[in-house]
Amino acid sequence: MLRPHGRVSLMLLLLCPGLSWPGAAAGVREAAVSVSLPACDREMERLAERVGPAVVRVEAAGGECVWFDLQSTGVVGADANPRSSRRGDRLGLQCGSGVLIDPAGLALDMPAAKPPGRDATEPPATVGRPACQGLVLTCEHVVRGAETVSVVLSDGRRVRATVTGVDPRSDLAVLSVAAAVLPAVPLADAADLRCGQSIAAFGYPRGSRSTRAASRSAGVVAASGCRLRVPGGQAVDRYDGDLVRTTAVVEPGFSGGPLVDRSGAVVGVLTAVDSDDAGASYAIPVNARTLAVIDRLRRGESVEYGNLGVEVRPEGGAAGARIVAVAPGAPGDRAGLRPGDVVVRFGAATVASDDQFIRRVGAALPGTRVELEYVRAGRRMQTVVVVGRRAAPVRALRVRFDLAVAWRGALFGPVPTATQSDRGLPRGALLVLRVEADSPAVRAGLEPGQVVVRIGGQRLEEARTAAERLTGVRGDTVLGMANGAVRLVCE
Repeated sequence: MLRPHGRVSLMLLLLCPGLSWPGAAAGVREAAVSVSLPACDREMERLAERVGPAVVRVEAAGGECVWFDLQSTGVVGADANPRSSRRGDRLGLQCGSGVLIDPAGLALDMPAAKPPGRDATEPPATVGRPACQGLVLTCEHVVRGAETVSVVLSDGRRVRATVTGVDPRSDLAVLSVAAAVLPAVPLADAADLRCGQSIAAFGYPRGSRSTRAASRSAGVVAASGCRLRVPGGQAVDRYDGDLVRTTAVVEPGFSGGPLVDRSGAVVGVLTAVDSDDAGASYAIPVNARTLAVIDRLRRGESVEYGNLGVEVRPEGGAAGARIVAVAPGAPGDRAGLRPGDVVVRFGAATVASDDQFIRRVGAALPGTRVELEYVRAGRRMQTVVVVGRRAAPVRALRVRFDLAVAWRGALFGPVPTATQSDRGLPRGALLVLRVEADSPAVRAGLEPGQVVVRIGGQRLEEARTAAERLTGVRGDTVLGMANGAVRLVCE
């Protein structure tokens, strides 16, 4: 699935077109890893023997092809199959990967990645548990909207899986399977990863149903804490600002598969690939933040995130997070925050970047009172904000593509009446459904899932005339968004 960002195309590993693997990047991998090829082969074989039995194929059947996540800020996230966007379409069988994990590794005190007494290069024995309930860690987008989910084990057994929990914001999901003798692998803290460190990616490529053994690809860590900003990406509300970037070359179907270190422990979950950057792959890191999410999901509990109702951007190379939009009536608005303010401290911790601010707000418990420091017009100011709760996604929101209108490289459609009432949107509110690359709309910052409530300063109160007003506009036009932001769309 294409996720464009400027001139960079990002694709979910689940749906991206075929890649040349593994030969296409063999030269890159050989140049990056300073060991002989036979040594690499031997190490990969050892990892495959230990990790491979715990890697599974995840098969999800059914589900709506169009999904939107409507948040309290008025921002909506979309996950539509661009090849099948007609109303009422269904996805058939979609396949991804997953890994059976050892629940002992879910302790929030984070087990050491390299236990004392064991060489860092010595793979730990895969844990084997007879006749037990297994936990499969995968990506939320692999099972989104599925009516049934099955897991194919490395020995060829196919078992029905129960989705115990999903979290669209982190793109993580936990499945439960019951079968005899389920292998499992440990988890390790991705904070220990260093640039240039060897890693391996495991997964089942699309179309490989007859192959029992998972495919694997060697690489190195290129960077950590990477941002994956995707206008119109698969869910606008998804947080993609803390990913591990690697040189491991992966194929469609690897989504949800494990990224492992040289010890054979899982340090990440594969989620995306950058087709315009030598096929660089991205993984969700295993760290204290994601472990807390995984632990709640395996217990069948929902994951709550703090929310201030503000939109932030980087502060031009300086420390802090610049506020660019404040939702009316949101916690940030009630605390007196305004667009242009630069947040430099949240609670007792300084704010180094917008991503750090997003993570800290998300980790704060709803209802918590937090002192916040910010800079406005060169003056340092303080306020106390009561953290709100990020609204739960609204699932399976049906979109009327047959009523959509095109304007300046974007497709707009009406917001369903029930959602308008629930979220306090005007009757003429327009939902951005699709944005073409290199268009006036994408240059203005429009993204699929955003909601337009004003055109040229005038509120869209009438559903009958909203689309006509939009298509009849001439010249440069300011669109007012439901989250308080504005977008200047040039002609």
